Amino acid sequence: MPASVITTVLACLWLSYRLYKFLTIPVSSIVSTLKIKTPPATKVSIDKIATDSVTIHWENEPVKAEDNGGADRNFISHYLLYLNNTQLAIFPNNPNSLYTCCSITGLEAETQYQLDFITINNKGFINKLPSIYCMTKAREANEALKTRKWRRNTITSSTAMQPSNSKSELAPLLSHYSSVSLSTFSSNITNSTTSNNGSNLPAYTSLTTLKDLDSFSIDDLKKILICAQEDLHDVLSQQTSLLQDFQESKLELELELDNLKTHWSHEVDLRKSLKSNIKSLENSKLLTDLKIEN
Repeated sequence: MPASVITTVLACLWLSYRLYKFLTIPVSSIVSTLKIKTPPATKVSIDKIATDSVTIHWENEPVKAEDNGGADRNFISHYLLYLNNTQLAIFPNNPNSLYTCCSITGLEAETQYQLDFITINNKGFINKLPSIYCMTKAREANEALKTRKWRRNTITSSTAMQPSNSKSELAPLLSHYSSVSLSTFSSNITNSTTSNNGSNLPAYTSLTTLKDLDSFSIDDLKKILICAQEDLHDVLSQQTSLLQDFQESKLELELELDNLKTHWSHEVDLRKSLKSNIKSLENSKLLTDLKIEN
């Protein structure tokens, strides 16, 4: 009995010692023994974030040549791209191209997304970068106005209005308040007025007093007011967009002016230096001529 207890204790001590020796093995020696070679981390850069897309790019790893002339046996084979823990695509490493660019479209506006980029070498070992979090931009009502293209001015256009006796043709417009603009409303009424009456009624710009509105019903006046408010909102959006463009152009011109001033100052200094050199050359020429004469 005592012999078995002693044997068990010695076995436990030996196992504990072996476990301690195993746990104290450096990780570098384990990696070198197993010949584990992880691929280098590839930096991903975000180029553009829009309302429904994100554009990224990364550098491709060039294939290095060994001393014996052969290709490197440890190189990046391909890349994996994940969006919200869902694999999107597999990109092969293209050593002949410096960059690889990718545009992820079909995203939701004003939504946060998680991008994960994983590099895999030809031996199957992977290297995962920290996750990238980005949020798409919010949709703006005046995005179409930022193209610096003016739409037709519907307020000053000479478009005829239909009086209250054509209610049947104004009825389809009741369900399109949010999308109908004053130009659409006026053009529809103009077509119906021309086809029914054969003559143009007073233009919208001529309705400047309350008496001019007596011939219209309450529903017609509500439609006119709603359309006018929409056009006013468009005009204010245009004003905001133009003001922003003006500020940006002003800043660019100020920077350009500063650069031109600096360039002009350098030109003036250069001109002064050239004049001084010319004057010194003339003086040296005069001295040389005097020495030759003497």
